[in-house]
Amino acid sequence: MVTTPDFCRSFVSMRTLSLPLPTLGLLVGVACSLTDPAHEVRVPGSLIAFGDTARIELPSRAAVGTPVTIVVTSFADGCSRQGETEVSRGALDVDVAPFDYRTEGRDVTCPSILRQFRREAVVTFDTPGHALIRIRGMQLPGDQALVLTRQLFIE
Repeated sequence: MVTTPDFCRSFVSMRTLSLPLPTLGLLVGVACSLTDPAHEVRVPGSLIAFGDTARIELPSRAAVGTPVTIVVTSFADGCSRQGETEVSRGALDVDVAPFDYRTEGRDVTCPSILRQFRREAVVTFDTPGHALIRIRGMQLPGDQALVLTRQLFIE
């Protein structure tokens, strides 16, 4: 029998539910443990780690039409690498969402280190007023969704 990770995820939903639970567990465990290779998963960046404060840098004021650099530092463990940062904006609001790639799998062992990934997002505002900056990510431990906000006055 050839198995794939997709097979392992869907195996229980097939006709196997009629098998006794110990038999089902043994069958899925043996079949899937042999086919769970290391793979990367895209995850939101962690903005706060273990009680530390978020590291977000941006000016308090900027001129209309002038590029503004927003610096966000995210945190990760030894099984993660820095991914991309997505930026979307409206007239006076910006969403910044850093992402990382985390290696997962049955035989993956992560070094017990805390990595910091520094990201820069550059935006320009064409309208004067109070701009709202939202940084979207996660909080460690617990992988809780997190949205941090900052204000920027555009003159």
